[in-house]
Amino acid sequence: MTDAPTKELARAAAFLAQALQLPAEADLGGELAVISTTPGRTIYATRLESAVGPAAFVVYAYDLTVPDGPTVDRSAPPPGEFDRDLATIAKATDDDTPGPRLLAHARDHAHAFILATSPATFRALAGDDVVPDAEGEMATLAPGTDRDIARREAALHLLKLLRQADLHASAWFAAIESPAGDETDHLTFNDAEAELALFLFDDRSIRRLLRLLQVFIAAAKREPTS
Repeated sequence: MTDAPTKELARAAAFLAQALQLPAEADLGGELAVISTTPGRTIYATRLESAVGPAAFVVYAYDLTVPDGPTVDRSAPPPGEFDRDLATIAKATDDDTPGPRLLAHARDHAHAFILATSPATFRALAGDDVVPDAEGEMATLAPGTDRDIARREAALHLLKLLRQADLHASAWFAAIESPAGDETDHLTFNDAEAELALFLFDDRSIRRLLRLLQVFIAAAKREPTS
């Protein structure tokens, strides 16, 4: 993540506060973290208390004065990045396909903004679903379950899934590599990547997995497996 210029950050924070109908004195600048930046567009993420509990939000901020690629006929320029992103997110919202869900957008002559959230939070805000409390998501064992078997089966599933996740991570890094070097500080998220960023930014999403990794690493240090 990178630092955002003060004015750009203030504009994004003001839009976020207005879109969420927060008090005028709310200062959200310190809550916004930059997760992607390219010429003319910065994507921020934050986790805030909402009507349905803690929720992750993404703010897309656009500088409309930055040219959106070369154009031959300036009297009829093609749709800009803001228009394309808005159409993509709106379509994902309407069609219930993978990607962030549209909550609000705004535009003036020089700047534009989009506010989006995860599908689960969007459904909860719409009253169609409930975002479960992190502690309430803990799995429970049915009476009479053999705990040793349950531990073994869970460990085998986790090992398989973590190996698959690592392979997918490797493929993702291979896909963004370029001759110019590391591109991770200047990503242009597609819809699936934006949804993944929302999922990871909400620390409830993988809280139990992180706790499990800590437990296993600590145990392995105390009692080496080999």
